[in-house]
Amino acid sequence: MMLASVQKMNDLKVDALKFHQLEIVKGTLFEQSYLDKKIKLLSLNEYMNLLGDSLKILNPDIIIQRLFGFTHSDFLVAPVYEKNFNYHQLINNFLDENNIFQGERYVQSH
Repeated sequence: MMLASVQKMNDLKVDALKFHQLEIVKGTLFEQSYLDKKIKLLSLNEYMNLLGDSLKILNPDIIIQRLFGFTHSDFLVAPVYEKNFNYHQLINNFLDENNIFQGERYVQSH
């Protein structure tokens, strides 16, 4: 679904885009669905791989404003990632190690 959404953003010719992982916030309908095991969250590794695949097909002219979301810990149920971790460096390393760059598989729609 995320890759289809990225393609739709390409087709809409948006100027900028924000990515972030699904987060479960206290007091929401998603919280109960998550607690009832009706929602499975991506692991950090799964999210990074999906993000990499998304960046490959993203129009290189689209500005990326965010790659991760961070809900305050008072409100966050899941996923709980390491606090004070350098996610910017994690993303840079992942992209470098996998030779991924924005738009490498971008195909312009008619």
